[in-house]
Amino acid sequence: MAFLKRTFVVFLYIAWTKGELTTQETVEVYLGDSAQILCQYNVTDGNNQPSDLFVQWFVRPDIRGSLEPIFYGDDKGQKVLDNTDYSDRINVTLDYQETQLTIQNVQLSDNRQFICHVQEKVFGFAVVTTDLRVFAPPDAPVIKDVMTGISVTNEMPSKVASCEVRNSFPEPNITWYKNSMPLMSSAGHANVSRDPRGFFSVQSTLEYKAVREDEDAYFSCEVSFFVPGGVRTLESNSVNITVYLCVCVCLDPSTKVEMWRESPQGLVKEGDTVELRCHGDGNPPPSFIFHRKQVSFTVRGVISVRPCLPPSLLSNTVGLDIGPKYIDQDVDLESSGHVLILSPVSRNHSGIYQCRPLDSDEYADVKGEIQLPVHFLCCLLCSDLDPAVVVPKDSEVMLKGEDLTATCNALSSLKTHTVWYKDGKQVGTGNTLHLQDATYGTTGQYHCEVSAPSFPALHSSGSVHIIVRGGPQLVGEDQEVQLEEAIGRMVNLSCEAEGSPLPSISWNIIGTQVTKKAHDTALTCFCVFVSPQNWKEVVRKSNEYVAQSVVSVNVTSDIRALCNVSNDVGTEVKAFNIKAIPSVTTPAPFTPGFSCSLCLCVHAAKGSGVIIVVIILCLLLLAISSVLYFLYRKGIIPPGRSGNLDITSERTPKDDVIEMVTLQRVRKLST
Repeated sequence: MAFLKRTFVVFLYIAWTKGELTTQETVEVYLGDSAQILCQYNVTDGNNQPSDLFVQWFVRPDIRGSLEPIFYGDDKGQKVLDNTDYSDRINVTLDYQETQLTIQNVQLSDNRQFICHVQEKVFGFAVVTTDLRVFAPPDAPVIKDVMTGISVTNEMPSKVASCEVRNSFPEPNITWYKNSMPLMSSAGHANVSRDPRGFFSVQSTLEYKAVREDEDAYFSCEVSFFVPGGVRTLESNSVNITVYLCVCVCLDPSTKVEMWRESPQGLVKEGDTVELRCHGDGNPPPSFIFHRKQVSFTVRGVISVRPCLPPSLLSNTVGLDIGPKYIDQDVDLESSGHVLILSPVSRNHSGIYQCRPLDSDEYADVKGEIQLPVHFLCCLLCSDLDPAVVVPKDSEVMLKGEDLTATCNALSSLKTHTVWYKDGKQVGTGNTLHLQDATYGTTGQYHCEVSAPSFPALHSSGSVHIIVRGGPQLVGEDQEVQLEEAIGRMVNLSCEAEGSPLPSISWNIIGTQVTKKAHDTALTCFCVFVSPQNWKEVVRKSNEYVAQSVVSVNVTSDIRALCNVSNDVGTEVKAFNIKAIPSVTTPAPFTPGFSCSLCLCVHAAKGSGVIIVVIILCLLLLAISSVLYFLYRKGIIPPGRSGNLDITSERTPKDDVIEMVTLQRVRKLST
């Protein structure tokens, strides 16, 4: 908002019969605001008609500087000149009675004169000037008192305090007060500076001759500064000075000393910054020397100069041979006058602190004392940064069904509370966690949090990874399954097992014997079938602990299928016995590709020795079948229907006869 002071300036020239030009003498505006400068005119020719006028605006950078044009125009056209400080910040309107210059985003550099130049095109011109004043309020004043105090015996004025104010325009003024009453202007000595941006900063020092009554006096400073339309003030905080009532050959030593902890408030934990202060009743106030009583701990017969526990704070050490001992030795500490800063503190800073004034008698035992407990969580005789100790450490492998006890230990200067978590969910409390009858779901990361309920900022943590292992376990009650299925049908066999590590599944499927009757004669055939296309795996899936496989088997004979399940821990087998049911009207199934079905058939006869021969021959036939399958896999034998191999001999009632035939031969006998 601009504040205006109006004046009238009239320039009359011989060529004009009538004419006057008016504008504001001063326009005041805050830094960053917009300013409007109005220039009004009333010019007529000899016939009292408005004349044609040409308007120009100029700026004068300083009092003695030349004019710089920034705008010109008339009722037919206007032009804001390029390449000036105002090319993109001004806007001009005009008509036959007035023109107004608007300056946006006023800067400190705009604190200057602006000139309105109006020219009658035939007869002459007139000029008026406006001063634009820019104001920037300062920051709040900052006052600092002297730390040493002032003696009433000083003959010359002594420095009491300093006051500083920054970022003002125009230059502000500082006034000193004592007990809210202004002091003489000669009491303060000001130093004025101006930064590159153009703002003023003023620093004033109060020099004052103190008297006894000034011991309880309060001093402050006030800054006054100009604003549009007036003057404002800002007042600083008040300070109290120390007044010495005696000559500084101090014969008033301290007889009493007080020591206290200034910060932090409440309990202190490792990592905090601690400030201790001392005050004596001597005059002048003395400086101090700080000491700390050295503390040691006996832990099971071991002396530790770096204790894990502070003195008198052994609430969580039942059953441990731990005890503090104060060694007759003081540790000198660096301090500043009457203040001692400890940062950052650790458990080693726990102890009794003392301060002694430097002005006390050499033989007087004048001191302040305070006990500083630094609270912590740690494992016994471990480094300062160790977390809680978890047993078992890092990771533990256990078998399914086993039990495990995990512990989380952390010694503390305060009573602690322990909580166990797994996958973000609480699973137990206390420093001991019992895991019973472990399952695969027991596997995971277990995290323990140890905290002090009376001091929530004090906490520690640890973790252990539990891994549960187990041999494969078949899903389902039966490990031997009996099935019956018609020859030529497809049957699905499912095998599912759980274990950790995840078990693998393999299949072993073989044919067995087929018994037929031909011409009322019992004929027992022992057959071995080798056909890679008789079965195939149709499903294989698994998750973290469970694996499943499903195979589809073409029933061409009695079949024994073995599901072998194994992992690093153990092995299991599930058997499927499929009894093939023959069908008289069903033709022999045709299996594309390679197929070898070799049988050994024996007539029922007297004597059992032939059975032994049959068994031996079956084993030989099984070996031959394996060779044939191997040659097939290598491509030596092309795929196709199986060939026929007939080994026959004439049967007699008295002799045992051995027949080697194919299944096709057996089927012919059955018909």
